[in-house]
Amino acid sequence: MLIWVFVQGRDTFQLGGAELTPLHVSINEASEVIDNSRNENPFFLYFVNYIRLFLDESVTFVQALISQPSFGRPLPVIGWLGVVAVATAVALLWGNLRVALLTAIGFASFGLLGLWEESMDTLALTFAAVVLSLLIGIPLGVWAGVNDRFNRLVTPLLDFMQTMPTFVYLAPLTLFFLIGPASATVATVIYAVPPAIRITAHGIREVRPAILERAPPSARPPGSRCGRYGSRWPSGPSSSASTRPSWPRCAWSPSPR
Repeated sequence: MLIWVFVQGRDTFQLGGAELTPLHVSINEASEVIDNSRNENPFFLYFVNYIRLFLDESVTFVQALISQPSFGRPLPVIGWLGVVAVATAVALLWGNLRVALLTAIGFASFGLLGLWEESMDTLALTFAAVVLSLLIGIPLGVWAGVNDRFNRLVTPLLDFMQTMPTFVYLAPLTLFFLIGPASATVATVIYAVPPAIRITAHGIREVRPAILERAPPSARPPGSRCGRYGSRWPSGPSSSASTRPSWPRCAWSPSPR
């Protein structure tokens, strides 16, 4: 019923191979306008193109390390043996021997199946997207953790970003960033940023008051006063008012001389 309100019986029947509806024509015209203004419009020249160039170079740099010939050499900087060794060492350091063996077998299977280059390209894109997601998500998560108004404002947006599939963003992103690593990285970042923001904000809001009371005096922000040590924190975890403890909320004021 909701779709019928907008289309009202139009553009819902099967079309022939060469037939286009007004909606298709409008989308094609918009795509042509974007393509024609890519090298003329200041929005593309000084904003979109620079973002695309930065993302493409970031992914290409990681590919040069693990999957593509680079720097005048016929092989990557690390190579397949180095990638397997690094991945196995990380798994052994943060996991156990069983996880390390499973990691080594998994990475070795990429080469045995003839999918090493494709797998490393995917890993390079994912690594670049994860780094960008953390660079964006952690500062915003800190802001959401200490600012209730910003947290309420950003929560619906994060819900929408996590609910919509990645391919929903990928189609319009190709109009602006073309088909390539930049579009895939932006689509991945859009989906990966919300968890970084939520986890960071949750971690800040769940800090117990006893830990704050034991904080050293050097940890307080300059120019702040609050009770004994002067740290400014949210009024409590994001739970109901009847269950959450009362946290001290501090006001900014000049430090005593």
